[in-house]
Amino acid sequence: MLTKIRNLKNVLVFRELYILWMLFSKALGFVMSRIVFTIVYIFVIGAYALVVRFAGMFRGTEKPNVTYWLPKPQEADILESLRKPF
Repeated sequence: MLTKIRNLKNVLVFRELYILWMLFSKALGFVMSRIVFTIVYIFVIGAYALVVRFAGMFRGTEKPNVTYWLPKPQEADILESLRKPF
């Protein structure tokens, strides 16, 4: 009977240690995953952005159009256009 009580105490101690260890591992995993994913994001996305930016520099030197907007034609008679809008 006495050995069963000692074993039960050992089990309870180990269970408390297990619960504390699991809480610690959850907190550590939360922090480490943020750190690892941040580093991966910076290096992968940053390297990709640099490659795309440098690749864009070596394209042809075409001069783009200044604008695609067309000037609005002036209405001859504003009152007539307001009477018949369509």
